[in-house]
Amino acid sequence: MLRAGPPFPMKAPGHNDYRIVISRSQHRPRADIYLFGVCALIPTFPVPLRPGEAEPSLPLNHILHELYDQGGYDLIIDYRQPPQPPLSEADAAWARQCVAQAGAVDG
Repeated sequence: MLRAGPPFPMKAPGHNDYRIVISRSQHRPRADIYLFGVCALIPTFPVPLRPGEAEPSLPLNHILHELYDQGGYDLIIDYRQPPQPPLSEADAAWARQCVAQAGAVDG
């Protein structure tokens, strides 16, 4: 999940912090794109297999939350420090609210 550096050039509507690009070999150069921002849930998306095979859905948002919880990252990362690269003002306000709520819950 990279937010730094120039994004891979493609025709995508608007600005989004993250992209998931699904490129099926039989449809190239066309691809499906899933766009989302810092404040949004990561969308569940299909994982391409061979042509004609059923595509399982990957619930990446759920998987990352499980890994975060199991890894104890809330004990390692100092969320009082500003992220690099900096967030937009709207995203930074959202992040401050999340940190404040987590602090109220954790005590």
